[in-house]
Amino acid sequence: MSTFRSTLDEADPTSWLKDLETKLIPREKRTGWMKTFQARIRAPPCGTVHVTAGDLFDFIQAQANAGDEMMSRYEQTGRMEDLEEAIKASRGAVYITPENHPYRAAMLYNYGNMLARRYEKIPDEECLKEAICVSYQVIEDLEEVIWASCQAIQATPTGHPLRARWFIIIGRMLKDRYEHIGQIEDLGLMIKASRSAAQVTYDTCPDLVTYLSDLGYGLTIRYERTGEMKDLAEVIEVFRKVVQATPDTCPDLANYLTKLGVELTRRYERIGRTEDLDEAIQVFRRAVQTTADTSSDLARYLTNVGSGLTRQYEREGRREDLEEAIELSRRAIRAIPMDSPDLATHLTNLGYRLVLRHERTNKMDDLQEAITLCRQAEEASYNNDSDSTASVGNLGGVLLYGYKRTKQMDHLEEAYQICRKAIQITPVDDPYYGKWLCNLAHVLTERYEHTRQRKDLEVAIWWSRKSIQASFDGDIDLRAQYNNLGTMLVTRYEQTWQFGDLEEAIRISRRAIKATPDDHPYLAGQLKNLGAMLKSQYERTGCLKDLEEAIHVSRKAARITSALPLERISAASLAIRLMLKQEDYNNSYALCVEALDLLQLVCSRHLTLEDQQYVVSHFSGLATLACSLALQVRQPPFRALQLLEAGRSVIFGLIMNDRSNTSKLKAADPTLCALYEELRLEINDPAESSQPQYVDEAVPTRRLQALKKLEKCLHDIRQLPAFDSFQQDLNEEQMKDASLNGSIIVVNITRLRSDAIVVSQAGFSLVPLPGLGAVQAQRWIDQEMTSASSSQRGEMNKRYREFLGWLWYECAEPILTKLGYNVQSSPENLPRTWWIGTGLASSFPFHAARGLRADENDSTSSRVLSSYTTTIKALLHARERVPASFSPNEQLLNLLMVTMAHTPGEDDLPGVKCERSIVLDLLGSSVHVNKLDQPNSASVMRQIGDCHIAHFACHGMSDLADPFQSGLLLQTKTTIPEKEILSVCKLCKQNLPHGEIAYLSACSTAENRAKQLLDEVVHVVNGFQVAGFSHVIGALWPSDDRVCVKVAKLFYTEICRDGVLEYTDRDVALALHKAVSVISTSDDYRKRPLHWAQYVHYGA
Repeated sequence: MSTFRSTLDEADPTSWLKDLETKLIPREKRTGWMKTFQARIRAPPCGTVHVTAGDLFDFIQAQANAGDEMMSRYEQTGRMEDLEEAIKASRGAVYITPENHPYRAAMLYNYGNMLARRYEKIPDEECLKEAICVSYQVIEDLEEVIWASCQAIQATPTGHPLRARWFIIIGRMLKDRYEHIGQIEDLGLMIKASRSAAQVTYDTCPDLVTYLSDLGYGLTIRYERTGEMKDLAEVIEVFRKVVQATPDTCPDLANYLTKLGVELTRRYERIGRTEDLDEAIQVFRRAVQTTADTSSDLARYLTNVGSGLTRQYEREGRREDLEEAIELSRRAIRAIPMDSPDLATHLTNLGYRLVLRHERTNKMDDLQEAITLCRQAEEASYNNDSDSTASVGNLGGVLLYGYKRTKQMDHLEEAYQICRKAIQITPVDDPYYGKWLCNLAHVLTERYEHTRQRKDLEVAIWWSRKSIQASFDGDIDLRAQYNNLGTMLVTRYEQTWQFGDLEEAIRISRRAIKATPDDHPYLAGQLKNLGAMLKSQYERTGCLKDLEEAIHVSRKAARITSALPLERISAASLAIRLMLKQEDYNNSYALCVEALDLLQLVCSRHLTLEDQQYVVSHFSGLATLACSLALQVRQPPFRALQLLEAGRSVIFGLIMNDRSNTSKLKAADPTLCALYEELRLEINDPAESSQPQYVDEAVPTRRLQALKKLEKCLHDIRQLPAFDSFQQDLNEEQMKDASLNGSIIVVNITRLRSDAIVVSQAGFSLVPLPGLGAVQAQRWIDQEMTSASSSQRGEMNKRYREFLGWLWYECAEPILTKLGYNVQSSPENLPRTWWIGTGLASSFPFHAARGLRADENDSTSSRVLSSYTTTIKALLHARERVPASFSPNEQLLNLLMVTMAHTPGEDDLPGVKCERSIVLDLLGSSVHVNKLDQPNSASVMRQIGDCHIAHFACHGMSDLADPFQSGLLLQTKTTIPEKEILSVCKLCKQNLPHGEIAYLSACSTAENRAKQLLDEVVHVVNGFQVAGFSHVIGALWPSDDRVCVKVAKLFYTEICRDGVLEYTDRDVALALHKAVSVISTSDDYRKRPLHWAQYVHYGA
């Protein structure tokens, strides 16, 4: 995974000017410059006022403060005028400070720092010369002060209170010299001096805290330089003493608590001691508690608590820790001005935490806001080198996440450029340098997966190795870098078959796992990756030990409860596949059920439709396999069917739950029913997303609050008598009730086995279908006979007749025979049957199955009246929407007639106008007609809510990449009309109370071919059903324009005889059955099933 830098608000000291340049400059030039410099600072700056000796100290301080103030302003504004004023004031301070004055070194240091900053912005040789000269003068002054202080210590008696102060002066001068020239020896001496000062000071002395703080600072700097753990351990103890010695009323207490928390966090990051993290969070919280709400430091302290909680979430996976961290980040941003130099850090931290929540909940809004925040952080950090490094690195990481979710190449290319920039601007000894290298390696790997350019993979592996070399041993993030390298080596192995890559990947993976605690959330992904590697090794060597270990580690990964649910599902799927190789059906079944249970956890109303699609795509095939495994281990058919219902059409199931009929609930408890109706209306209110701002002021949002109230409301409803299963999975009796008007036949095909489960009033029965193999089914599907061109139609019709014969002999005929369904002399006598195809059978036309002989009775249509439904829940939903019949004695129905004879960018449909005339003539005065010719989708949506019957004659399209964008083709209301889609997504947002029949005379409206969403059965017909129509007529593949007209005419002739519109639920299905039978038995189309077998009835 990508690595982010979540910066704690502890400013790192910056080196003033690298002495590398001075070493390259000849000494004689330096001497000349020194004379120029000394002459310059001895000349009074313009506007300098002569002061008396008594006023000297105050005037020096005033000049220095003026320079510091202007420098601070420059840091915020970036205006060169401010920097020039700062230099001017600082030069004045240097001029009036005597050469033997103890403050002179500090004045020179500030002055030189300003000159260096000007040189960075506007490279100028004179400016650089002066900065270098200042550097040498500072060193000379520091050495003089240090020498004088040493003499003072020697002259001060042991035990004298001034002795400690001389030690501190020496220590601070050594610190300044270290910061100036970077010699580690100076840092060591500074630590010794500070330690000596603390040692000679009484515990009750008020200066002890200051001396210990100096010691802690020196130890911190040396740890950052050397990584020595003993320094880190000592600095923690030092700051514990500082906190202990500081009164609660002291204004510096919060700062000391912060320093202690920072060092504890560093040790946690280094060695992973949870005790350190727990203590860090406690002291960070105490710092917040001791800080006023109006303090400028509050944001910093809030962010530190959030950082600790974020690490705790990463370690233990508790959602509440992450939610509190996000809330604290938003609060911190509210607490600081938008022009604050710390803004970038706070924005970055919030962005990182939102990415973590996206990983957990898969909410795209979180990821989009994170990208926006990280972009804003990069802009806000322009004038701060340290923040800029972190902000750029984090932006690269979050863009990588964006690509992995959306697969948009612009995200990936931008991530590549940003990651390279992060590396270029980060010093190689920066603790986060290795993480930016890791990010770049990850980006290159993703690009390789897309482009298959071998160079990208090779460079990714090279950078990944570099990232490991740049990290400390024991670094808490090192295991993730090992994991990434192992994954890259496996990818190369899959291309080159170099066994050494696989062996190294396994070694590295084991190393990462060894460094990860057993209950760590990230362990699941590492174990899953090792399992996949061992699987590859087993397939290469045939060693059963590898297979057994692969099963063990992947099962373990699937059962780490703190891990991300989708990671657990992926691990479970791997373990199940491996266990099936050993025919271990019992353990496979158990794990499959566990994985399916996670679906209810992660796919909820809290997610947008896009997010729900993303989640359920990870469960593809799981429900159908669970069904097969249940039957394989001799579970009852009801249990197998229950698993299918739980794992299929989940998204539509949530929508149907929110729109179910509540008349029984209203009768049982009107008050609770009213609350339920109010809450579900609120959560289904479509709200347009807005551009994320710095702070989301509505946290938690109104919708989230409504969802929590709804969950409480549902709990209360289920306490009512007879409502214990309200809005939950169907029980046995509810499923049997669904078969009141006819049997429900569920056909499930997997590579393990194929079966039909039949639901009737008598119960549940199983019909094994050994001849309906997955391999054969896939072969038929791969031929794509239904998408044949006109020139191929003859050959494809012949093949399709063979397919329908196979479907009859191996599927429909055995089922119908076992049920005792025989040939009927009249269609009116046919028993009703609802088909549900799952897995590979999800788009099979069971209603059109027929033998290869000329006997018309050798077919499904001669034995049953076929309808379809996606799930049993969907069937019950369709039945409860409207009355089961309509008679002419009731009020006239409203017909919405939508026609599109011409569609921008598509072939014209000459039969549309004819179809419209025929339908309107047949229905006559039995309906109120609302005609929309060449409309846009908005016009249709405005009218469809009032209609009972909707007839669409237009083009349809099926989007395999995003099936919720499948729909009916309309056009925009612009000067030059463009194609517009009335999509499934738009339909799902409608709740149509009057919808009875939707007749879709359009292509592919019941097509279900999106591989990752097969179990969701997302197509236009289903969209109309969920919107509220009890009956929907659609097509499984493209239709012939002339046949569309004929089928429509025959259908309406059946339900409206002699101008009288009258029908029951059965009549609607029977009307389509008769219409298709006329076409299929005609001489023109008898041998052309691709012209008529696509017409299907979904619904009640």
